[in-house]
Amino acid sequence: MSVLDLGPVRYEPPLTRSSPWGPQPKALTTGPRFVRGRTRWHRVRSGTLHPHGEAWAMWCGQTRFGNDKPDTTDELPADGLPLCGGVELRFDPNRLTPPRWCPGGKLRRLHEQLAYRVLRCGACGEIVPERNAHRWYDTAGMPRQHEPGPGLVPGCPLHAWRHLVRTAEGVACACAGIEEQSH
Repeated sequence: MSVLDLGPVRYEPPLTRSSPWGPQPKALTTGPRFVRGRTRWHRVRSGTLHPHGEAWAMWCGQTRFGNDKPDTTDELPADGLPLCGGVELRFDPNRLTPPRWCPGGKLRRLHEQLAYRVLRCGACGEIVPERNAHRWYDTAGMPRQHEPGPGLVPGCPLHAWRHLVRTAEGVACACAGIEEQSH
């Protein structure tokens, strides 16, 4: 399958390292395949919906905003402008894949104490031992580092598993808790 095969285009998750506090955009899962910049067409990697309109992140790293009213198309542009990246370049997306180590092993406030030095990880539900504490500033009261269990909470399409917090329903990204409070 070629990079430029036409048809419906599915976007990668718009993962960001930004803070989950405050209004959050909605992740777009589909949209236009190409967006025109000033001097060339760009392939869209991911998209988000904001109060002011859509924003598209390109494979080359640039961003275009819908309120700029750029040309968009799902067809291979035929207006003579170059296509950023062409067909020979390879792009490796940052995908929403489960992490190697459970994020609950880094967060003190997500677990549940089951017995002396035995915890249930809030992020994945696994029963794990408590970390050893060697000094007052060490990690006592936290689960040991472990691989995520099958009950790992779904990753946020914006923040992956970086900002997990306890919510009324369990554990989720902090932006979900803020969204619930704003309704």
